[in-house]
Amino acid sequence: MLSSRTNSLAITVAWAMSFHPIVINVHQTSAAEAITASTDTIDSVTLYRDQASVVRRIEVPASTHLQQIRVTDLPTSYVAGSAFSICESGSVIRSTRVMTVDSLSPENEQKVKTLADQYAALLRDLDNAKQSSTVIEQDLITLEKLVDFSARKTLENLDRATLDVQSVTALTDFTMQRRRQLAQELYEQQTAIEDLTKAIQVNRASIESIHNTRGTTSEALIEVISPDGGPLRFSYQVSDVGWSPSYTVRGKRIDQNEAEFSLEFESVMVQNSGEDWDNVKLTLSTAQPDLHSAAPGLTPLRIGIAESSAASTSQMSSTAPNELEIPSWQDQMVWHRDITRNAESGMKQIAELESAAKVQRDIALDAGANVSDESYAIADRIKIPSRLENQVVAVTRNTLAGDLNYVVTPLLSSFAFREADLKNTIGRNLIAGDADVYLNEKFIGRTTLPPTAAGQRFRIGFGSDRQVRTRRELMSRDASVHGGNQRVALKYRLVVSNYHNTVIPIRLLDRIPLATENESISITLAADAANQLSTDPLYLRMQRPTGILRWDLEIPADRFGSNAYDFEYMFTIEHDREKRIVGDRMLEQMRSDYRFENSGGGGFGGGMGGGGIF
Repeated sequence: MLSSRTNSLAITVAWAMSFHPIVINVHQTSAAEAITASTDTIDSVTLYRDQASVVRRIEVPASTHLQQIRVTDLPTSYVAGSAFSICESGSVIRSTRVMTVDSLSPENEQKVKTLADQYAALLRDLDNAKQSSTVIEQDLITLEKLVDFSARKTLENLDRATLDVQSVTALTDFTMQRRRQLAQELYEQQTAIEDLTKAIQVNRASIESIHNTRGTTSEALIEVISPDGGPLRFSYQVSDVGWSPSYTVRGKRIDQNEAEFSLEFESVMVQNSGEDWDNVKLTLSTAQPDLHSAAPGLTPLRIGIAESSAASTSQMSSTAPNELEIPSWQDQMVWHRDITRNAESGMKQIAELESAAKVQRDIALDAGANVSDESYAIADRIKIPSRLENQVVAVTRNTLAGDLNYVVTPLLSSFAFREADLKNTIGRNLIAGDADVYLNEKFIGRTTLPPTAAGQRFRIGFGSDRQVRTRRELMSRDASVHGGNQRVALKYRLVVSNYHNTVIPIRLLDRIPLATENESISITLAADAANQLSTDPLYLRMQRPTGILRWDLEIPADRFGSNAYDFEYMFTIEHDREKRIVGDRMLEQMRSDYRFENSGGGGFGGGMGGGGIF
């Protein structure tokens, strides 16, 4: 009986555990020496903007036979097809395969194990209850036999007239009490059997419910021959991760002519890959692993003469990129990219040939693209658990060289704005990102740091200074006729009020119109104003040819009200008196010029209070 109950218990426990996959290391005598459930650690992580490359370090035992190394618990965010293995010299990787398996989470695995233990205990209790019930039933049968035996003896004694009344009474009382006691015990055991049966059913339902939550995970099987053993690196990519930069720019004014700056660079990370990165070497990268590495190819521009510009434009776009016959071994995306860029730039060049202005500035379409070839290694090993909340990691802090200037533009604002012309001296490229700006430890506001190459200059706004105010006044407009032309002389006054008790150096900005080549318009800045223009080589190269005027001035202390600082200048414009002045695609041209100056393609950079590069 005991052996039967034991076997039944073992079979039932095996049923309860049959849902839970059990890894068993099996020694093989065929091609592969062994299947090993590997003990590995995540050694390093390269975190890209929207994915990560994870490297696990695995110690391979020395063997001249082919070994199969099993890597378990790949996260659910594993990117299919991204796994590969490398190892030290002397070892040879034969293959790396990733397989999909059904599995439970570690928490659910523990729940199943606990329920299986409870199931086994319930089965033992049920078996004991059934055995006790059987014994009680046998005791009742024995008791009934004793009652029958006693009844026969009593009849025999009556026949002989030797009945012992006291003994019969005692025996009757005993059998009645014993029957009641056994009936109560039997009832209790039957109730226990019912309760245990229900508990077992609930336990089975709980186990099956948990197994219905089984998810799909991935495992890797690496075949390697390593006569001397040693480390093997298993690499793969995961999704649901990424990072973005966050900057803090701090400026401290030492005096009106000198300031010092610092740049704090932090990474705001998303790490929801499903696996914890514990004590890893972390590298932040701006690269895109699937970015095309080929440079765009420049094609010839062939032109001809047609009845209208529309005909040439039609011929130019008659062959769409998706109609090209692309060799099967070529990257189709690269072909589409290059043909599209050549077509768009070709149309711009045709427009230049047909109607050119004195100054035309343009940049390629990818000028505003972010830095895509920089990496930032975190100095110390770090722990980054997988969780939904963002995590912040300090990357670097550096001192930057630069100047803090007051920029006054009466056409655009009534106040002076503080701007710092900084140079990226940290030795690495900077990716674009939001920046908190402080001046003298006072929070000024937020701006955007542009993508900046190492050694490149960029501009950061430090907000307005309400103690330096300005306005623009038209003093006079004198019109006269010279031959067939109309000449207009305009005189302006730029007023600057300085409420500081110290001298303030400023950059005073204004503009005169820029005439197109195909219009008979002559614009002349008065000699005295032209002679006072800034001598900054970058300004003279990039802004002066476009009609932007800049004077570098010093505004004395306490100059406001009737004593405000006045700067006056004049220019003349002459054109055919039968015509009137209109804007030449004004909004379109302004958008183009603004993009040129602020997208990083060699422009001067900088908006009012914003960031730019130059």
